[in-house]
Amino acid sequence: MYINASVLVFEIIFLLFFYKNMHSSKVRIINEVFLVSLFSFSYTHFTFLHTITFTGIIYLLLTTLLLFSFSFVLTGLFEYQYGLLIFTLVNVLVYIGSETKLSSTGLPVAWTDFNSGLFIEVVWNMYLKQNYPYVILAIIILLGILYIVYKNSVFVFNFQNRFRRVVLGAVVLFVILLIVSNGIITRIQSVSFNDQGILVYFISSEKPEAMPLSSLKEAYTKHNMEAIVKKYEKEFSVQRQPENSKETLVTILSEAFSDPGSFSNVNWKEDPMPNIRKLQKESGG
Repeated sequence: MYINASVLVFEIIFLLFFYKNMHSSKVRIINEVFLVSLFSFSYTHFTFLHTITFTGIIYLLLTTLLLFSFSFVLTGLFEYQYGLLIFTLVNVLVYIGSETKLSSTGLPVAWTDFNSGLFIEVVWNMYLKQNYPYVILAIIILLGILYIVYKNSVFVFNFQNRFRRVVLGAVVLFVILLIVSNGIITRIQSVSFNDQGILVYFISSEKPEAMPLSSLKEAYTKHNMEAIVKKYEKEFSVQRQPENSKETLVTILSEAFSDPGSFSNVNWKEDPMPNIRKLQKESGG
């Protein structure tokens, strides 16, 4: 997390103060490759914690292609300086957000977090609302950076180059998103997020399957389920008597409850569960 924040700072310094005199094609390529490589490894670093696998390399390449195509689209639309600044900022925020959720829940950000509004609610209540002075300061600094970039902007791509970048990046991005979200979704979702990486996991979670493994699908066929029912009906058959014919079985499902105050690296300005805390004190539990 700190490495990515440092990269954001250094990239901003480079784009603001050094890029005007160092905008050769070689420097641009090195800078872009460095950024994409760094974020690719950041998103997939779980894969290589213990050993290097072929699966991990495949997902690293997928992530790298996604980031390169995204970078091409942004630099084509907004020129090199603005495009890479947006690219760096977006990736740093995505990585920090995913790492925050990962440290508190054990899972990175998934598509359902946005659909349900959970991600926005958590970000707002846990961070933005409690640290609004810093948020306002960050927005002011960002606007200042954009103004300085505008004053010192260097246009290195002509319209033809920018158009090529946008088209090439958009096509590759579309193809990879299509492959990840539809074409090989069964294969992808049979792999844990540790192997997929944060970025591919987020995309593949758009259309989750209950049982992605083909072996599980074969095990849960209608024929197999009916055979299991018949087996246990025969083994545990009960002859109903008049006295037990009206019995009712009540099941209470009590889900796990956790104290938000126990989350690491999270500071609360007020108790998130005051009523529960009051009951604990009154009951001594």
